[in-house]
Amino acid sequence: MIAQKVTGPRSGVSFWLDLGNHATGGQFVLGQPWNWKNKRSATRLRTVAELFPELIHGAFVNIAGSRVQPLAADAAVWRAVQRRGKRRVKGR
Repeated sequence: MIAQKVTGPRSGVSFWLDLGNHATGGQFVLGQPWNWKNKRSATRLRTVAELFPELIHGAFVNIAGSRVQPLAADAAVWRAVQRRGKRRVKGR
């Protein structure tokens, strides 16, 4: 997940530009991920994950058909999958 990669103590990402579009319009959110480079402050630009947490999900991308289909997922299921992945990495 992008949000996990751009935040945290090891990330030096200055800005995250999230673009969303559909057949008749689009939008963007420019944010500064909370990491060692962008400290917590009132003036830090919030990321799409902070402003719209319900938008952070997986999707199936069909490049040939120019379509994106969001994947329905329960937040508890995603947390369980993430915990399992972290245990596997530590167990190497």
